[in-house]
Amino acid sequence: MAQYPRKAKQEGTLDGARFVRPGFGWTPDDDLAFALGHPHRQSFEGEATPMEVEAARAVLATRVKSLISPEDQPLVAKLEAQVGPEVIVDALVEALERLKDEDFQRWNRAAIQLVRWGVGFALLRCPAPVGVAQRKRLEATYVRAKAARKQDQPGQVEQMLDVVLHGAAGAERSGQRYEGSVQPFDLLFVHDDPAYVLAQVQRHRFEPLWRPWARLAFLGGEPVVKHYASHWRKIRDAAEVRAFVRDFGKIRSPSVGRAIREIAATPASPAAEDAAAWLRDHPRAGR
Repeated sequence: MAQYPRKAKQEGTLDGARFVRPGFGWTPDDDLAFALGHPHRQSFEGEATPMEVEAARAVLATRVKSLISPEDQPLVAKLEAQVGPEVIVDALVEALERLKDEDFQRWNRAAIQLVRWGVGFALLRCPAPVGVAQRKRLEATYVRAKAARKQDQPGQVEQMLDVVLHGAAGAERSGQRYEGSVQPFDLLFVHDDPAYVLAQVQRHRFEPLWRPWARLAFLGGEPVVKHYASHWRKIRDAAEVRAFVRDFGKIRSPSVGRAIREIAATPASPAAEDAAAWLRDHPRAGR
Protein backbone atom coordinates (compact mmCIF):
# COMPACT_ATOMS: atom_id res chain seq x y z
CA MET A 1 0.00 0.00 0.00
CA ALA A 2 1.41 3.36 -0.99
CA GLN A 3 2.39 5.80 1.73
CA TYR A 4 2.44 9.58 1.52
CA PRO A 5 5.42 11.30 3.17
CA ARG A 6 4.56 14.31 5.30
CA LYS A 7 8.03 15.77 5.48
CA ALA A 8 11.04 16.07 3.18
CA LYS A 9 14.01 14.18 4.60
CA GLN A 10 16.13 17.29 4.34
CA GLU A 11 14.28 20.50 5.16
CA GLY A 12 16.95 22.42 3.29
CA THR A 13 15.43 21.09 0.07
CA LEU A 14 12.04 22.64 0.80
CA ASP A 15 10.63 25.43 -1.34
CA GLY A 16 10.79 28.04 1.42
CA ALA A 17 14.41 27.27 2.32
CA ARG A 18 15.53 29.71 -0.39
CA PHE A 19 14.23 32.53 1.81
CA VAL A 20 16.45 31.72 4.79
CA ARG A 21 18.15 34.79 6.26
CA PRO A 22 21.11 33.50 8.29
CA GLY A 23 21.31 35.14 11.69
CA PHE A 24 17.77 36.50 11.73
CA GLY A 25 16.86 33.99 14.43
CA TRP A 26 18.82 32.76 17.41
CA THR A 27 19.63 29.42 15.78
CA PRO A 28 19.74 27.94 12.28
CA ASP A 29 16.53 26.10 13.17
CA ASP A 30 14.88 29.44 13.95
CA ASP A 31 16.13 30.85 10.63
CA LEU A 32 14.59 27.93 8.78
CA ALA A 33 11.35 28.15 10.74
CA PHE A 34 10.85 31.76 9.63
CA ALA A 35 11.62 30.87 6.01
CA LEU A 36 9.01 28.11 6.17
CA GLY A 37 6.30 30.43 7.50
CA HIS A 38 6.74 30.83 11.27
CA PRO A 39 4.52 31.36 13.16
CA HIS A 40 2.06 30.06 10.55
CA ARG A 41 3.77 26.70 10.46
CA GLN A 42 2.57 23.15 11.08
CA SER A 43 4.65 20.18 12.16
CA PHE A 44 4.28 17.07 10.05
CA GLU A 45 6.13 13.82 10.56
CA GLY A 46 5.59 10.19 9.66
CA GLU A 47 3.25 8.92 6.97
CA ALA A 48 -0.37 9.33 5.96
CA THR A 49 -2.42 6.49 4.56
CA PRO A 50 -4.20 6.77 1.20
CA MET A 51 -7.51 6.81 3.07
CA GLU A 52 -6.43 9.83 5.13
CA VAL A 53 -5.21 11.58 1.99
CA GLU A 54 -8.42 11.02 0.06
CA ALA A 55 -10.51 12.20 2.99
CA ALA A 56 -8.46 15.41 3.23
CA ARG A 57 -8.72 16.03 -0.52
CA ALA A 58 -12.50 15.57 -0.42
CA VAL A 59 -12.88 18.06 2.44
CA LEU A 60 -10.79 20.70 0.67
CA ALA A 61 -12.56 20.23 -2.66
CA THR A 62 -15.86 20.87 -0.89
CA ARG A 63 -14.59 23.89 1.02
CA VAL A 64 -13.34 25.67 -2.12
CA LYS A 65 -16.95 26.04 -3.27
CA SER A 66 -18.35 27.03 0.11
CA LEU A 67 -18.93 30.34 1.83
CA ILE A 68 -16.08 31.74 3.87
CA SER A 69 -15.90 30.30 7.35
CA PRO A 70 -13.68 31.39 10.26
CA GLU A 71 -12.84 27.70 10.59
CA ASP A 72 -11.00 27.46 7.27
CA GLN A 73 -7.60 28.51 8.67
CA PRO A 74 -7.59 26.00 11.57
CA LEU A 75 -9.03 23.37 9.24
CA VAL A 76 -6.11 23.72 6.84
CA ALA A 77 -3.65 23.67 9.74
CA LYS A 78 -5.17 20.48 11.11
CA LEU A 79 -5.18 18.75 7.73
CA GLU A 80 -1.58 19.74 6.98
CA ALA A 81 -0.49 18.25 10.30
CA GLN A 82 -2.30 15.04 9.37
CA VAL A 83 -1.35 14.53 5.72
CA GLY A 84 1.43 17.02 4.97
CA PRO A 85 1.78 20.10 2.78
CA GLU A 86 2.13 18.35 -0.57
CA VAL A 87 -1.33 16.83 -0.28
CA ILE A 88 -2.86 20.13 0.84
CA VAL A 89 -1.32 22.09 -2.03
CA ASP A 90 -2.11 19.51 -4.71
CA ALA A 91 -5.72 19.14 -3.54
CA LEU A 92 -6.32 22.88 -3.54
CA VAL A 93 -4.53 23.50 -6.84
CA GLU A 94 -6.66 20.82 -8.47
CA ALA A 95 -9.85 22.21 -6.92
CA LEU A 96 -9.01 25.68 -8.23
CA GLU A 97 -8.33 24.28 -11.68
CA ARG A 98 -11.81 22.76 -11.69
CA LEU A 99 -13.54 26.08 -11.05
CA LYS A 100 -15.63 27.35 -13.95
CA ASP A 101 -15.11 30.81 -15.36
CA GLU A 102 -18.21 32.12 -13.59
CA ASP A 103 -16.88 30.81 -10.27
CA PHE A 104 -14.01 33.26 -10.44
CA GLN A 105 -16.47 36.16 -10.33
CA ARG A 106 -18.28 35.05 -7.20
CA TRP A 107 -17.49 36.81 -3.96
CA ASN A 108 -17.37 35.68 -0.34
CA ARG A 109 -15.78 32.34 -1.17
CA ALA A 110 -13.80 30.14 1.19
CA ALA A 111 -11.35 29.77 -1.69
CA ILE A 112 -9.52 32.98 -0.80
CA GLN A 113 -8.84 31.78 2.75
CA LEU A 114 -7.73 28.39 1.46
CA VAL A 115 -5.39 29.96 -1.08
CA ARG A 116 -3.78 32.14 1.59
CA TRP A 117 -3.48 29.71 4.49
CA GLY A 118 -3.46 26.45 2.54
CA VAL A 119 -1.66 27.09 -0.73
CA GLY A 120 0.49 30.09 0.21
CA PHE A 121 2.06 28.73 3.37
CA ALA A 122 1.96 25.02 2.58
CA LEU A 123 3.90 25.69 -0.65
CA LEU A 124 6.84 26.89 1.43
CA ARG A 125 6.99 23.49 3.11
CA CYS A 126 6.84 21.39 -0.06
CA PRO A 127 9.99 19.99 -1.71
CA ALA A 128 11.46 22.65 -4.00
CA PRO A 129 10.66 20.84 -7.29
CA VAL A 130 7.06 20.39 -6.16
CA GLY A 131 6.86 24.09 -5.33
CA VAL A 132 8.07 25.05 -8.80
CA ALA A 133 5.59 22.74 -10.52
CA GLN A 134 2.62 23.82 -8.41
CA ARG A 135 3.38 27.51 -8.85
CA LYS A 136 3.24 26.99 -12.61
CA ARG A 137 -0.20 25.42 -12.28
CA LEU A 138 -1.35 28.25 -10.04
CA GLU A 139 -0.04 30.83 -12.49
CA ALA A 140 -2.11 29.21 -15.24
CA THR A 141 -5.20 29.38 -13.03
CA TYR A 142 -4.46 33.02 -12.26
CA VAL A 143 -4.26 33.81 -15.99
CA ARG A 144 -7.57 32.01 -16.58
CA ALA A 145 -9.24 33.85 -13.70
CA LYS A 146 -8.01 37.16 -15.07
CA ALA A 147 -9.36 36.32 -18.52
CA ALA A 148 -12.75 35.48 -16.97
CA ARG A 149 -13.26 39.00 -15.63
CA LYS A 150 -16.47 40.83 -16.35
CA GLN A 151 -16.25 44.59 -16.87
CA ASP A 152 -12.59 44.34 -15.93
CA GLN A 153 -13.43 43.68 -12.27
CA PRO A 154 -11.11 41.11 -10.65
CA GLY A 155 -12.65 38.36 -8.54
CA GLN A 156 -11.39 37.33 -5.11
CA VAL A 157 -9.69 34.15 -6.31
CA GLU A 158 -7.73 36.11 -8.91
CA GLN A 159 -6.73 38.69 -6.32
CA MET A 160 -5.64 36.11 -3.75
CA LEU A 161 -3.56 34.22 -6.31
CA ASP A 162 -1.96 37.51 -7.29
CA VAL A 163 -1.04 38.19 -3.66
CA VAL A 164 0.37 34.69 -3.07
CA LEU A 165 2.32 34.42 -6.33
CA HIS A 166 3.61 37.87 -7.20
CA GLY A 167 5.25 39.43 -4.15
CA ALA A 168 5.09 43.19 -3.67
CA ALA A 169 3.58 43.77 -7.11
CA GLY A 170 0.74 41.36 -6.32
CA ALA A 171 0.12 42.92 -2.91
CA GLU A 172 0.04 46.40 -4.43
CA ARG A 173 -2.38 45.35 -7.19
CA SER A 174 -4.67 43.06 -5.30
CA GLY A 175 -4.18 43.42 -1.54
CA GLN A 176 -7.08 44.60 0.57
CA ARG A 177 -6.60 48.16 1.76
CA TYR A 178 -7.72 50.03 4.82
CA GLU A 179 -7.21 53.78 4.88
CA GLY A 180 -4.67 53.55 2.10
CA SER A 181 -2.42 50.77 3.37
CA VAL A 182 -2.40 47.10 2.38
CA GLN A 183 -3.71 44.93 5.19
CA PRO A 184 -1.18 42.71 7.03
CA PHE A 185 -2.71 39.44 5.84
CA ASP A 186 -2.09 40.45 2.23
CA LEU A 187 1.59 41.20 2.88
CA LEU A 188 2.41 37.69 4.07
CA PHE A 189 4.07 36.64 0.81
CA VAL A 190 6.07 39.77 -0.04
CA HIS A 191 9.44 38.01 -0.13
CA ASP A 192 10.96 40.40 -2.64
CA ASP A 193 10.70 43.92 -1.18
CA PRO A 194 11.44 44.58 2.52
CA ALA A 195 11.09 48.33 2.00
CA TYR A 196 7.55 47.86 0.70
CA VAL A 197 6.62 45.79 3.77
CA LEU A 198 8.07 48.47 6.05
CA ALA A 199 6.21 51.27 4.30
CA GLN A 200 2.88 49.45 4.67
CA VAL A 201 3.47 48.39 8.28
CA GLN A 202 4.34 51.95 9.30
CA ARG A 203 1.00 53.12 7.94
CA HIS A 204 -1.10 50.62 9.92
CA ARG A 205 -3.06 52.40 12.63
CA PHE A 206 -2.80 51.42 16.31
CA GLU A 207 -6.42 50.40 16.64
CA PRO A 208 -7.81 48.04 19.33
CA LEU A 209 -7.13 44.93 17.22
CA TRP A 210 -3.64 46.02 16.19
CA ARG A 211 -0.90 43.49 16.77
CA PRO A 212 2.66 42.83 15.60
CA TRP A 213 3.07 40.21 12.88
CA ALA A 214 6.21 38.09 13.27
CA ARG A 215 5.88 36.96 9.66
CA LEU A 216 6.04 40.58 8.47
CA ALA A 217 9.00 41.23 10.76
CA PHE A 218 10.82 38.46 8.93
CA LEU A 219 9.86 39.75 5.49
CA GLY A 220 10.65 43.38 6.31
CA GLY A 221 13.80 42.77 8.33
CA GLU A 222 15.20 44.74 11.25
CA PRO A 223 13.36 48.03 10.50
CA VAL A 224 10.01 46.23 10.82
CA VAL A 225 11.24 44.28 13.86
CA LYS A 226 12.21 47.56 15.52
CA HIS A 227 8.89 49.20 14.62
CA TYR A 228 6.88 46.41 16.18
CA ALA A 229 9.13 46.00 19.23
CA SER A 230 9.03 49.71 20.04
CA HIS A 231 5.23 49.69 20.04
CA TRP A 232 4.50 46.54 22.05
CA ARG A 233 2.55 48.63 24.58
CA LYS A 234 -0.03 49.29 21.85
CA ILE A 235 -1.11 45.64 21.98
CA ARG A 236 -4.50 45.46 23.72
CA ASP A 237 -5.14 41.72 23.67
CA ALA A 238 -3.46 39.70 26.43
CA ALA A 239 -3.01 36.65 24.21
CA GLU A 240 -1.26 38.79 21.60
CA VAL A 241 1.22 40.12 24.17
CA ARG A 242 2.10 36.53 25.05
CA ALA A 243 2.32 35.73 21.34
CA PHE A 244 4.76 38.61 20.92
CA VAL A 245 7.10 37.08 23.48
CA ARG A 246 6.72 33.62 21.98
CA ASP A 247 7.03 34.51 18.28
CA PHE A 248 9.31 37.54 18.34
CA GLY A 249 11.41 35.77 20.94
CA LYS A 250 12.85 33.68 18.12
CA ILE A 251 14.28 36.83 16.50
CA ARG A 252 17.87 37.73 17.37
CA SER A 253 17.43 41.48 17.66
CA PRO A 254 18.42 43.99 20.38
CA SER A 255 15.09 45.76 19.93
CA VAL A 256 13.20 42.55 20.70
CA GLY A 257 15.40 41.90 23.72
CA ARG A 258 14.71 45.38 25.07
CA ALA A 259 10.96 45.00 24.52
CA ILE A 260 10.87 41.67 26.33
CA ARG A 261 12.86 43.16 29.20
CA GLU A 262 10.26 45.91 29.46
CA ILE A 263 7.46 43.33 29.46
CA ALA A 264 9.19 41.35 32.21
CA ALA A 265 9.56 44.55 34.25
CA THR A 266 5.86 45.33 33.93
CA PRO A 267 4.11 43.24 36.62
CA ALA A 268 0.67 44.06 35.22
CA SER A 269 1.59 42.66 31.81
CA PRO A 270 -0.14 39.35 31.02
CA ALA A 271 3.17 38.14 29.55
CA ALA A 272 5.46 39.19 32.41
CA GLU A 273 6.12 35.60 33.49
CA ASP A 274 6.67 34.46 29.90
CA ALA A 275 9.11 37.33 29.39
CA ALA A 276 10.99 36.51 32.58
CA ALA A 277 11.32 32.88 31.48
CA TRP A 278 12.61 34.01 28.08
CA LEU A 279 15.21 36.24 29.75
CA ARG A 280 16.49 33.34 31.80
CA ASP A 281 17.29 31.62 28.50
CA HIS A 282 18.65 34.83 26.91
CA PRO A 283 20.31 36.67 29.83
CA ARG A 284 22.28 39.14 27.71
CA ALA A 285 19.55 39.97 25.20
CA GLY A 286 18.64 43.63 24.95
CA ARG A 287 21.49 44.90 27.13
